[in-house]
Amino acid sequence: MPSRAWTCWCTRTAWPGPPRCGAPRPARCWAWPRWCRRRSRGTSRRSGSPIPTRRCCAAGSRYGEGVNGGHLPLLGLRVGLLQTRYAAELAALIERIGGVPILAPCLREVRNDDDAELRERLSALVSAPVDVFVFQTGVGTAALFDLAAEAGLGERFGEAVRGALVVARGPKPLTVLLRLGHRVDRRTEVPHTTDELVWLLEAVDLEGRRVAVQHYGSPNQRLVAHLRDRAADVIELYSYRWALPDDVGPIVRFLDELCGGRVAVTAFTSASQVENLFMVAADRGMEGELPGWLNERTITAAIGPTCARALEQRDVAAVIRPERPKMVPFVRAIADHFSPL
Repeated sequence: MPSRAWTCWCTRTAWPGPPRCGAPRPARCWAWPRWCRRRSRGTSRRSGSPIPTRRCCAAGSRYGEGVNGGHLPLLGLRVGLLQTRYAAELAALIERIGGVPILAPCLREVRNDDDAELRERLSALVSAPVDVFVFQTGVGTAALFDLAAEAGLGERFGEAVRGALVVARGPKPLTVLLRLGHRVDRRTEVPHTTDELVWLLEAVDLEGRRVAVQHYGSPNQRLVAHLRDRAADVIELYSYRWALPDDVGPIVRFLDELCGGRVAVTAFTSASQVENLFMVAADRGMEGELPGWLNERTITAAIGPTCARALEQRDVAAVIRPERPKMVPFVRAIADHFSPL
């Protein structure tokens, strides 16, 4: 009968006994004891290596299914996540490829419920026909319709949208508009940046036209400048804004871990995260060192071109960039960076 053996999944070294019997951890093993247990059913006569029969539950195909084919390339490496929306979903995807998420949300969404200026702009907007509507985010689009309804302008605002050329930046505002029963005349192509939006508007005569722009958490100054350069009458609408979290403790602790070189990957999913991370670092006298930490002590990942551009403006290179600016391709790109060729 062949002898039963145990091997470390990430270092391929043999254990003197099962991992739960007190056997010492193999050198260089990142994942003890959760991710690197692998049972074998004897030894191959040809190669002399153990023949695997199963993996532990965490390394099973269900754990990495749909992200990286069942592999766990991160093997216990720590990944800094600065995202606020869908943070739990992103953390779960990171765990499915063997990573340990460090949550340090850098943004807080503040809805402009009591913004008198926004209500005045909505009133002025519905008082005359609007030629072009530009919707940039799904959350902001839904909030804008809600605020108009709360101000007693819901029906008139809907009529203004129906009478205009409607432009959606990406799938999220498109989905919201269609759900609300509004048509969308034009939508951007991947990766849905300001470049694609400007290109989409090139064929539209904007001179003297009223153009309403729904902003995201921070103003898209480049888009507004482009519209005004083309002699458009721009009406800017802010349904929400980005602010720092009430508790910046997780960000400060993340900066300490980053300084100590204990974060393998730092994942950015928006340009506003970059701005707020540097803001917190500046408050603690770390702004000068932060670019060096992001370039030398961690691997920096950016979900899309806008995010990567914000990092470049801070002298930080985004090493990992997915082909499509979506969550699953982003996690897959991180996994591919650590996967053997």
